Amino acid sequence: MIQLFACQAEAHLKLHQLTDAELWMYKARMYEASARAYKSKLFGMISEAYIFFVQAQIENTLGKFDNACAAIERAAQVDLQSAEVIGLLKNMRLVGRARSLGNELFKSGRYIEACSAYGEGLSRDSLNLILYCNRATCWYKLEQWEKSLDDCNHALLIQPHYTKALFQKAASNVKLERWADAVRDYEILRQELPNDRELAEFLFHCRVELKKSQGEDVHNMTFVRKVDLVLDLDKFHTAITSYATSVILFKEASNEQCKQMSLVMDTLSTKYRSVSFLEVNNHRQRHAIMILHACTTGE
Repeated sequence: MIQLFACQAEAHLKLHQLTDAELWMYKARMYEASARAYKSKLFGMISEAYIFFVQAQIENTLGKFDNACAAIERAAQVDLQSAEVIGLLKNMRLVGRARSLGNELFKSGRYIEACSAYGEGLSRDSLNLILYCNRATCWYKLEQWEKSLDDCNHALLIQPHYTKALFQKAASNVKLERWADAVRDYEILRQELPNDRELAEFLFHCRVELKKSQGEDVHNMTFVRKVDLVLDLDKFHTAITSYATSVILFKEASNEQCKQMSLVMDTLSTKYRSVSFLEVNNHRQRHAIMILHACTTGE
């Protein structure tokens, strides 16, 4: 049974049905098979190794390259005799080196060389989302907007809702003043990230530019940020020392309760317009602001 689940996962992967591939791989990992089943052969490969082999390919296609590397290493530990496992292991190591080299070159501002390094990795793995997105960022830095778009589109063919590729694609479309395309990209992102206020602002400004390009009047269009984001200590200090009443949410981005409180803050800010509603998102800013507040209040 476990072999069947893994085969189903690989079949869906080859059909680019990632959600189904993940589901069948989850079933394969959760199934309590006997030790004998794990050691049996499938396509000339030990079954346990085959599961890790398929998992590595799924993780890689999802853009989780480090997880993919860990999975193929596990496969090699189980079955060193499999030519397919060893072949994929060697290839992923070479791709990993190309990625690391590209990242180092990017950090030092050597974008053309970084593009070449990422390209070397893509020549070995044409379905690597991370390499496409990294190279797209390099092209963007080099003001090669069309090439940046091309790499983003390659990434989105592999995974249509990959947010990093969508953000980069939208940014390139903005540079090219393709407002309709930029609006479309940001609208897709809004579906994925409905609580991202900065994204909402990007979308608004692109809609304004689109209307302007179509000759429409945009003078009455104004983006209203209901809750202000606190980005520095000075702004926080001004808020707590002013005579106006302030409500401050110290927010953890990954916390679901904080996300719900953000929506509550939005509602309250509309109802109580004389009150200043603020959010602090960044962990370091939050820590520094709490220290400042303690010093200011003498706590």
